[in-house]
Amino acid sequence: MNKRVITVGEIMMRLTPKNNLKISQTNELEICFGGAEVNVAIGLQHLGVDSAVITAVPNNEIGHSAKAFLKSHDINCDSVVVKGERLGLYYYEEGCSLRNGNVIYDRKHSSITDIEIEDIDLESTFKDVEILHISGITLGLGSGVRKFACELVSYAKSIGVKISVDLNYRAKLFSGYEEFAEVMKPIVEDSYICFGWLNRDVNNFKVLDGSRDDITDELLINNFKYMTEDLGVKYVATTLRVGSSVNYNSLTGLIYDGKNLVRSSKYEFSMISRIGGGDAFAAGVIRMLLEEGNNLEVIEFGTACAALKHSIKGDVSLSSYEEVHATTGIRNLGSVNR
Repeated sequence: MNKRVITVGEIMMRLTPKNNLKISQTNELEICFGGAEVNVAIGLQHLGVDSAVITAVPNNEIGHSAKAFLKSHDINCDSVVVKGERLGLYYYEEGCSLRNGNVIYDRKHSSITDIEIEDIDLESTFKDVEILHISGITLGLGSGVRKFACELVSYAKSIGVKISVDLNYRAKLFSGYEEFAEVMKPIVEDSYICFGWLNRDVNNFKVLDGSRDDITDELLINNFKYMTEDLGVKYVATTLRVGSSVNYNSLTGLIYDGKNLVRSSKYEFSMISRIGGGDAFAAGVIRMLLEEGNNLEVIEFGTACAALKHSIKGDVSLSSYEEVHATTGIRNLGSVNR
């Protein structure tokens, strides 16, 4: 596929105890790299889309390793800025049975907080780019990163690049949902695809529980209409998750285009790792939008991509286009086109 996608966000090192141990129980940690937008870029690359990342890494062995990780997945690193003192870290305790996973961030004053718009050659960076993808996590990393991200999105919009936004609300990065909605609204406005939605009433934010019987199409459309009618978003996509335990879940994907709400098949699976499932979903949806698939093809492929990611250790999706295509709940998505 000739269309290019670029993502902007922090690459981090993840440290995880082995064998589902808690940090207090272990003296050994597994290392991998990831980060919301990085995960999307790598997922897209494995799906046959030429992808690049805008991020920053320090000039030390950890920064060099992070960049080598991106290159090992054929990610274009021309816009990886080398500056700052440290790479962001996060510690992750894997969930098991009834025990949920736990994330501990150590990313304050990381390299990306020093990035500035002058560090990027905008003209060459955005040459032939179809979509810029960003998440709400990046907007929560401090005022400097927020200013940089807003300038980058503004430039992309000005030259006709489509904007993809994964809201990815993280309570640990904002003072509350009201601040988050205020920050994200100008990014979301007139975007091409938004994963998740902003509440019209910022004082009434809650995550939809996929196990509830009252999650009707009417309720969902009422939530999504604010995005399409007031904020000018072309597509809104999300998943409904149901879990009988931490290690066994189901997903149903949803996409809304301002007129019709389309649901995917229901995917049920055991999990090796939950981290990165939403990013794999975003990568799959973006891949099929680039292919100009119909809404059922788009949401079926994206949800299958997310389900497959749960079988892969680490943060990133390694599934190929053909593998996802063969896993979809409908079998007539057309021929493979890469």
